[in-house]
Amino acid sequence: MVLSKIAGQQLGRPGLLLSSTLASLWNHRNADLNETVLQLLPDPPPGKILEVGFGGGYLISRMIGKYPEAQIAGVDHSRYLVRRLEKHLKKHLKSGRLVLKCAPAEDLPFPDISFQGICSVNSIFYWDDIPAAVSELRRVLEAGGWLCLCFTCPESIEDKGFASEIHPVQAGWVLELLLEAGFIDPDVQDFQDRHRSYVCLTAKG
Repeated sequence: MVLSKIAGQQLGRPGLLLSSTLASLWNHRNADLNETVLQLLPDPPPGKILEVGFGGGYLISRMIGKYPEAQIAGVDHSRYLVRRLEKHLKKHLKSGRLVLKCAPAEDLPFPDISFQGICSVNSIFYWDDIPAAVSELRRVLEAGGWLCLCFTCPESIEDKGFASEIHPVQAGWVLELLLEAGFIDPDVQDFQDRHRSYVCLTAKG
C-alpha cells in the first residue's frame, strides 16, 4: 500500500531521484500514443502549440523537428522534468521557438487565447482537479483552435499497483467535461498498442 502510494505520487510529480528514469520510461512506453497525436494534428499544424504534462519530452521534441514553423510551449508539474528538458532542448529555448514552464494543468501560466493547438498524452491521470484543468485548456485556446487529449483506457490500468493513487478516466466523462467547458465538435477514437488500449479525444475551441 505504501509503495503504491509513493509510486503514484512520483508518477504524477517526479522528484530529483526518479525524474530521469521515469522520463526515459515514458518516452519509450508512450511512443505510440505520442505518434498518434502527431498523426491527428491538423495540416498545416497550429502555429502555437501547448503540451500539458510533457513528461519525458518525446512529443515536444518530435513537434519541434517535424514542424519548423511552429512555436511550441510545454508545462509540467515537476520542476525536475522541466529542468531536464531545458538541458536537452537548450538551443530551441534560446531561439525562442520553445517555452517551458513548471505549473499544474489547473493553473496554466499563460494569458487567455494564447494557443491554436493543445495536446496532452497520459497526463490527465495526475491532474488534481480534472474539470478545472479542462476549463484552463479552454481558456488558453483560441476559438476554432485544436485540442487532443490522449490517454490509456482504465481497463488497461486497473490491475497496476499504482492504479488507486491516480485518476483513471472514462472517455465519455471527459467528453462531457469538454462540452461543459465550451469545446465544440468533440470526437473520440480508439487505439491499441502492445501495452494497452488508449483513446484520443479531439475537439475545437
